Amino acid sequence: MKNLLLFFPFLLIVNFINAQLPTFNCNDDSAYQAIEGDLRSFNVAGGIYGGNILQPINSNSDPFSNINALSYNDLDNYIYGIINGSGQAIDNNHLIRIGSNGVVEDLGTLGIAAANVKAGDIGNDTLWFKGNGVDFLSYIPGVSSYIENALANLSSFVTITSLNNFDAADFSYIDNGNSKSLYGIDNGTQNIIHINISNISSVSFTQTLISTLPVCFTCGYGATWSDKFKHLFIYNNATGVVYQIIDYETASPIADSILTGPAGVAFSDGASCHRGDPFSGYVDIDSDNDGISDSEESHADNDGDGVGDYLDIDSDNDGIYDVVEGGDGALDTNGDGVIDNNDSGYSDTNNNGMADASENTVPTNSDSDNIDDFLDTDSDDDGCNDVVEAGFSDLNNDGYLGNSSVSVNLSGKVDNAADGYTIPNDMNGNSIYDFQENGPNNASTDMRTECESLTWIDGITYTSSNNVATHTLINAIGCDSIVTLDLTINNVDNGTTNNSPTLSADLAGATYQWLECDNNFAEINGETNQSFTSLVNGNYAVEVTQNSCTDTSVCENVSNVGISEIATNINLYPNPTSDEITIDIKGYNGVINVELYDLQGRLLETTTNTIISLKKHAKGIYVLKVSYGDITEEVRIVRD
Repeated sequence: MKNLLLFFPFLLIVNFINAQLPTFNCNDDSAYQAIEGDLRSFNVAGGIYGGNILQPINSNSDPFSNINALSYNDLDNYIYGIINGSGQAIDNNHLIRIGSNGVVEDLGTLGIAAANVKAGDIGNDTLWFKGNGVDFLSYIPGVSSYIENALANLSSFVTITSLNNFDAADFSYIDNGNSKSLYGIDNGTQNIIHINISNISSVSFTQTLISTLPVCFTCGYGATWSDKFKHLFIYNNATGVVYQIIDYETASPIADSILTGPAGVAFSDGASCHRGDPFSGYVDIDSDNDGISDSEESHADNDGDGVGDYLDIDSDNDGIYDVVEGGDGALDTNGDGVIDNNDSGYSDTNNNGMADASENTVPTNSDSDNIDDFLDTDSDDDGCNDVVEAGFSDLNNDGYLGNSSVSVNLSGKVDNAADGYTIPNDMNGNSIYDFQENGPNNASTDMRTECESLTWIDGITYTSSNNVATHTLINAIGCDSIVTLDLTINNVDNGTTNNSPTLSADLAGATYQWLECDNNFAEINGETNQSFTSLVNGNYAVEVTQNSCTDTSVCENVSNVGISEIATNINLYPNPTSDEITIDIKGYNGVINVELYDLQGRLLETTTNTIISLKKHAKGIYVLKVSYGDITEEVRIVRD
C-alpha cells in the first residue's frame, strides 16, 4: 500500500460570479473527492492530495458541509453534485455545477424531501442518483444543458424503479460495452451493488459479497471512482484506504488496497473523468497478463464463455492464446499464455501490471477488418477457422477448440479439448502462422491400426503398414487439409496342425475359440485353449485373436474317433432338434438305457425313456449312448 503526500495550497478567496465556468481537464488524470463539503483534487501518480478548491460564496469561506452524488460529466468536463443538508450556502437538494476554478453554479432544487439524495454519478450526460435508505433510483437527463438559476424547481426528474433498501454512499458509472451500470458499496454488508441501467424500462439490481473487503458497520465506505480501463475504486472514510475492486462483474470480486488518503472522514463522494487514468501506477492495466491492455480488450465477453475479455487468455476460444494472436507470443517464453515473472526477460518497471516490452505492441489484425486477431475466429479471412489452420480439433466447425460445446477454466482457457495451446502451424515455414496468412490451411496425421488391410480415403487398399501416403481434402468450410497416413497392419496367423483327433493353433500367446464347422461354425462350449481334442468325428476350426484382430482358420477334419456317426439299428428324429428327440430301434421293443454326453465326455443325464428333451441344454452337438439287449451304440445328435 502506498501513502499520499498531503499538500494544502493557499486558497484565493473571490466572490461568486455568474460567468462561463472554466472546465476541468480529463487528460490531467486527477481524481476528485468531496470530503465533508470540501472538494479536493489529488494526483495519485504525483502523490499530491490538494486542499479545498471551492470558492467562498457570499463571504462564506467554507460554504458547504456535505455534497453528495458528486459526478464528473465527460461531455462538458464539469463536476456536478447535490447539496445534502440544511444551513449551507446553497439550499438542501439543489443541483450544482462546479468549474475548475472552484466557482459553483446553482442549477435549482430537486423539490424532494430533505436529506434524501446520497449516491450518484453521471453517464452520457445523465445524472443518476438514489436517496439514503429509500427504494427508488432517479435520473436527470441532459444536465449539461441546465443554466444557472434558470429553473426554480427540477422536480421533473424521473424515478424509474424500486430497489431493495441498501446504504450506498456513492456510485460510479461504467459502460463496459455490453451494459451500462452503476456500482457502489453497501455499508455494513461488504456487498458490491450493481444496478444495470442499460434499459431504463427494465433496471436490474444485484448484490455480491466482497469477502476480502473489511466490514465497516460504523465507519462507512464513501467515494467511488472509475477510469478508462473500467477499473472500479472505493474509499474507506475511517481509514482513508482506497481499494481497487477486481473482478467486480463476477461472482467472486476481490478488494485490493492500493493507497491511503486522509483518514477519519465523516462524509465523502468521488468523481473522475471516465476517460481518464487517475490511478495510473497503482492498478493493473493488463489484468490477464496477455500483453493486451484492459482498455483494448474491454469488459466485453467476445466468446460468451462467461469470462470477460480483459480476464480471458483466449478471448475467441480458438485454442490459440491471445498473447500469440496479439503479437507478443515471443515474450511468453514458457508458453503458458501469460507474460509474467515466470518468463525470461520479463520486466514491469513502471509497476502498471503490464510487461514493459508489450506496452507498445499494437494487437495484430491480419485481415484489416477492424477485428483484432485475438477476437477473430478467422484472422486471415480465408474462410477457414483459425483453430483448424492452427492444427487443432474442431469437428463441429464452430470455430472453437474441440469437437463439442466448450467449457473453460477461470482464465478463459478451453479445458475440455484434447489439443490446443501449442505452437500453431506454419506449414510453409515462412515464420507467419497459417491462421494469419492465406495459404496452407491444415496438416494432420491419420493414425490407424487395422487388421489385415485398410481401404483409405484415397481409395487405395493397403495390406501392409505405411507412413508415407498422403491425401489432400477440402472440407465443407473450404479448408484444404493435407492428411498423412500412419498405418499399422496387424495380421493374425490362423494356421493349424491336425493330429487327429487333436487339433492345434499354430500361433502361441493368443486367445482361442474352437468352432463346429458342421454346425454353422457354432462355438464349442469351454474349448478356448490352443489345442482341442474332439470326441466326435467332424470338421472343426479355430478363431484366433491377437492385438484386437481376429481371424478364423480353415476347417480341419477329424475322422478317427470311435463313435458311430450313424447307428445301424437306431433311428433318431428329428435330428437336429430344438427340443424333443425320439429314439426308435429297429426290431426291438424291450427296455433301453440312454446316457447323454457333451463333446468333452461329461455325462449330462441318464434315462430309460425313448423320448428325450434337449431344451434345457445349450445349442451344440451331443452324444447319445444307447444300450438295448446286449448291444450298445453311440449316436451324435444336434441341439439347434
